[in-house]
Amino acid sequence: MVTELKVVSVERVSTNSDGEEGDGSHGEATLSDDGTWIGFHSFSSNLIPGLEIPESNPNYGQIYAKNLVTGEVVLVSANAEGVPLSGHAPAISPDGTKIAFQSGSDAYLASDTNGQSDIFLRDLESGEITLVSSNVYGNEGNYSSLSPVYSPDGTKIAFSSLSSNFVAGDTNGATDIFVKDLATGEITRVSTGTNGEQANQRSFFPIFSPDSSKVAFMTYASNLAPNDDNGRGDIYLKELETGQLTLVSTDSDGNVGNEDNLPDDISEDGTRVLFTTFTSNLVEGDTNDALDLLLKDLTTGETTRVSVDTFGQQLNGSSVDARFFPDDESKIYFLSEATNLVALDGNGTLDIFLKDLVTGQVTLLSTTDSGIQANGFSSGPVFLPGAQSFIFGSSATNLVPDDTNGTTDIFLATLQEFDVGDLVQWKVEDGGNGHWYEYVETPLPWEEARADAEGRVFMRMPGYLATITSQAENDFINSITPPNVWAGGSDAEVEGTWRWVGGPEAGQVFWTEANGTITYADWGGQEPNNAWSEPPGEDYLTAHALYADGSWADNGVPPNPNQAFGYLVEYSDPTPVVADIAVGRTEAETLDIEAGFVVRTNPHPSGDAYLQASGAGEQSAYGRFSGEAGLYTLTIGYFDETDGDSTMSVAVNGEVIDQWDWDADPAGAIVTKEAAMKRLITFVELDEGDIITLSGMADGGEPLRTDFLDIREAPPQAGGFLVEAETLEIVKDFQIVTNNVASGRAYLQAGGGPEQIALYDFDGLAGSYDLTIGYYDENDGVSHMSVRVNGVEVDDWLWDSTTGDRIVTDASAAEHVIPGLMLAPGDVIELVGEPDGGEPLRTDFLYFDPVDELLLI
Repeated sequence: MVTELKVVSVERVSTNSDGEEGDGSHGEATLSDDGTWIGFHSFSSNLIPGLEIPESNPNYGQIYAKNLVTGEVVLVSANAEGVPLSGHAPAISPDGTKIAFQSGSDAYLASDTNGQSDIFLRDLESGEITLVSSNVYGNEGNYSSLSPVYSPDGTKIAFSSLSSNFVAGDTNGATDIFVKDLATGEITRVSTGTNGEQANQRSFFPIFSPDSSKVAFMTYASNLAPNDDNGRGDIYLKELETGQLTLVSTDSDGNVGNEDNLPDDISEDGTRVLFTTFTSNLVEGDTNDALDLLLKDLTTGETTRVSVDTFGQQLNGSSVDARFFPDDESKIYFLSEATNLVALDGNGTLDIFLKDLVTGQVTLLSTTDSGIQANGFSSGPVFLPGAQSFIFGSSATNLVPDDTNGTTDIFLATLQEFDVGDLVQWKVEDGGNGHWYEYVETPLPWEEARADAEGRVFMRMPGYLATITSQAENDFINSITPPNVWAGGSDAEVEGTWRWVGGPEAGQVFWTEANGTITYADWGGQEPNNAWSEPPGEDYLTAHALYADGSWADNGVPPNPNQAFGYLVEYSDPTPVVADIAVGRTEAETLDIEAGFVVRTNPHPSGDAYLQASGAGEQSAYGRFSGEAGLYTLTIGYFDETDGDSTMSVAVNGEVIDQWDWDADPAGAIVTKEAAMKRLITFVELDEGDIITLSGMADGGEPLRTDFLDIREAPPQAGGFLVEAETLEIVKDFQIVTNNVASGRAYLQAGGGPEQIALYDFDGLAGSYDLTIGYYDENDGVSHMSVRVNGVEVDDWLWDSTTGDRIVTDASAAEHVIPGLMLAPGDVIELVGEPDGGEPLRTDFLYFDPVDELLLI
């Protein structure tokens, strides 16, 4: 049984005892072990009625404590007379009786005369203020002290300080990490080597292990480990009793990173450390240019990136501040600005997430009690005992009613675990798509099953009747369902045209009566047979049908007796899967159809299919470019017939880059090789993710038949350029042969027939070129080659050398130059040759050398 934690209530706690919202911002929340008291920083002036904040304080803010049971609010950052003073970075004791904090005010204690930021401790019961940042004799530090952290056993406080008078021998002139024993007053410097050598650079951000026996910290020191030579902030773990120091922030082989790291949390047994990293070289494949979360296993040395999505893919934004989940360290919670951790993450800022490190399941926690995402950033989550509630800061205004102060508040959210059914994930590591599937046993008519499926949500992923797009997915579905279950296919819209009605594939046609399977189908027997052909017919797909030759059938609604079945709900990110357009050839029939176009099969197109208009009006299809940023040549293949003058345009990200009429009328009113045409669009600037759209209007009997889209790198706009012969379009017989001697380690050679033809659609700048043909003129035959431009022969010659070898060698390499060819984009250059004897017309390259100034047209 799969379960999911959901927020069931949200309460604002940064209020006064009457529940009135604060009039300033709040943050830095800290929580007692029993969940009774919180401490927090605030700029509010109305949390305690009648309290007057001195005019010198508003720029710094105060520290408050609040009892979550009684609602009592206590001013922590005040002197013995109760005068409000500034304070930051509260750290509450585990038993909730004391709060440590930092302050630059000298008015807490008469003995505070250093004019620096110090660490103070306030007893909430007695009101007593004591100085923490002092040496064993009680002498205050001679420089600033920052960032207090309470030990989980409540006996110690760690902090960072530039003071040099806390311990003997502190001469490094750098910020160090210190631990103060609250019972004895003893103070220990922990940012030292195993043998006590002091760090040669500054250290910050201490955290305790759960048993209080270890402290992790970040340091820029280079002398605490032999291999720490990166000059960056690295994380070390110090055993307080033995002094043993361990370098944590390394890859699995022990190499340090190329950027800074920050410690986040230590596991209960002290063997694993969570940390935030700016690096890109501690784990493989870290290319997102964002802060990530890593988990270091100190026993095995393995370093793992945990800030990845459910399917193990890296995130598109930074993640920080990871913590082990209370009572279950197979889970972590953290902050992330990534939008690809859960579906429908649209606020574009930091959210709180819970991740199961075993299953990969990710849950968004910064939501309202109805599951709506917070409309502002969230920060600083801390869980209460039992892990059923947590406090956090947020600038969101939609978490509770009447949040009108326009600033950050502290909230308390309560969680509840829900059974979400017998969900099964088709895991990526098992060859799957990472989606979740839920079989619902209750028999319903198809329309009711669809409505129920689309009303379900799991991990913020909307449900829909399952779409089945491959044999592997079909086999998986058959393995998790009983026979005869509703899936998400229907031909109710157009009889005989089956489409998916939901999910990322919504609207995609997968089978038609006219053309059969378009993408994937597994009909059994004579299905789909629309057996109840009288209305309402059989318009809905059942999967796992018991046929020997397939597992799909069509079924119907009342009065058809095959009217109610259980159904399969699929959960995934609803973002449509956009067709991929890569460098090279993309068949038009694989593009996403936006309007009008339909797929038709035919032996003449390059992929045995094409797109054609389905009626009047604009026809449109598109895809997403997946190549690298650069200049490219786009070639559109189509069939220009004699019975109409259609129009076509090509757009990139909505901007039309070319438009033309199909008015060449080369041959016939049907699809033939003679009617095949190409349109070149040169020097097109493309970037990864660009959307390329083909749009057109059919005319007369010419139904806008579109065959393919070719994309290749554009030639340079200055100087000459080389085209490898093996990249030419083979029209007749030529074949590609690999050989390391050739310029591109391959060449064209005769494929067996008497005539060989290959062509190149010229895509350079317009102008005059000397064209050089590189080839291998061997001594065992006299081949013949001619060159045509737009069907007109411009040169021919015999390969009659007798000085070369009988094979491909440097000795048989030859070149033939055709001077002064006037060329323009779209010109068709053909190589037409006849091999002779043992000389198989091996052709290596074409080199275009501009004669004069070129024109971009």
